[in-house]
Amino acid sequence: MAALGEGAVQVWAVEIDAWDDAWWRRACSLLPAGDVQRILLCRNPLEQRRKFIGRLLVRWRLSVLSGGTMKGVALAQGVQGKPYALGLPWSFSVSHSGCCIVAALAHEAVGIDVEERRPVSESVFRNALTPSEFAYVTAVAEERQRTDRFLTVWTRKESYFKALGTGLTGAWRTLPFAVDNAPRRQLGAWHFYDCPLHPDYVAVLCAQASAEPQLVTMTLTHWMRELDAAT
Repeated sequence: MAALGEGAVQVWAVEIDAWDDAWWRRACSLLPAGDVQRILLCRNPLEQRRKFIGRLLVRWRLSVLSGGTMKGVALAQGVQGKPYALGLPWSFSVSHSGCCIVAALAHEAVGIDVEERRPVSESVFRNALTPSEFAYVTAVAEERQRTDRFLTVWTRKESYFKALGTGLTGAWRTLPFAVDNAPRRQLGAWHFYDCPLHPDYVAVLCAQASAEPQLVTMTLTHWMRELDAAT
C-alpha cells in the first residue's frame, strides 16, 4: 500500500512481539542521531521501544510516499507541539499503548489514539467525562463493558484534539464525545472511525476524510523483514 490519494487515510499498526539487541542496533542505524539521542533520554525500556518504533514507522511511510530515505525525512514540531513533516504534503499522528504502536497518515489533518484494555475506576470516569459521557459509560453494569465504553469515548477525545494539534487542552472537559447514549461518529467536519487492531486494544481515528481508513496491522518481527527488504 504505497499511494495515498486525496481524501484517503492510512493506519499502520505494529505489535511488539519480540525485541533483541540486533533490532535495537538496526533501529538506531535507520534513524537520525538526533532522534536516537532524544529517545534514549527516556529511561523506561518499553517506552524507549515504543518511541523508536513510532518514529521509524512514520519515517518509513513518509519515505515510501515521497520516494526518499527515512533519514532524509525532516520532522519538526508546531507551536503547540504537534509534529509535522517539512516540505511534504502529508499529515501524520502517532499513538502507543502497551505493546501496540499506531500511525495514521493523510493529506488533511489527522489524529489517532490507541489504548490497551485495562480496569478503569469510577473515580476516573467522574474526573474525565462530561455528564453525557458518564451516563453512556455507566449505563451498563458489567465492569468490562464499562471499561470498553470509557475507552471508546476517551480515544475519541484524544484523537480529536490530536487532530486539532492542541492536545488535551481547552474544551476537553466540556465537549461531549458521547451523546444520546452513543459515541460520536462525527463532530462538525471530523469523522471518528473505530479501528479493529487487536482484541486487547481500543483505537479510534479522527479525520476529515469521509471514507473508511486503509488499515494494516503487523507484528514487529514481520515489519523488521519489511524494513530489511526495503533498505
